[in-house]
Amino acid sequence: MKRRKFISICLWSSIGFGPNPLYASDMWDNYEIDPSYIWKAEKSSDVIKLLYGNRKIIQSDKVEIRAPKLAENGGSIPIRITSDIEAKRVIVFQDANPTSLTGIFEVPKDALVYYDMRIKMRQTAYVTVLIEDVNGIIYANKKEIDVATGGGCGG
Repeated sequence: MKRRKFISICLWSSIGFGPNPLYASDMWDNYEIDPSYIWKAEKSSDVIKLLYGNRKIIQSDKVEIRAPKLAENGGSIPIRITSDIEAKRVIVFQDANPTSLTGIFEVPKDALVYYDMRIKMRQTAYVTVLIEDVNGIIYANKKEIDVATGGGCGG
């Protein structure tokens, strides 16, 4: 058993919430990679390839991303992810920072996909969201966010 997984299980079990859903997930069952590696990958395309191989990814407006077109503060950009898809997992990426994976959310059965989060981006880039439904179909959408650099009058 990997040390991180063991610590996660012990920590969550000790506070009464059960094992960490990220490591208890079936997500890692089909992969011969160390899960910590995906948190270090620099490009979202690399992580997607590691997680899903050559599986088909459907570009869809069913995955809604709400975020400002221009972020004045790259240190705290609000992102809202919603969808009517009966989801199993939601994965968020951005390609502005040295590590692209931003978050993985395991969606409880019959729960709505409605996530609010804040991310940090050091430059203009795309935020990509993948939703894997309960049947294993993967939907994706992306949105470009311009990050204002410098200060003063937008320059």
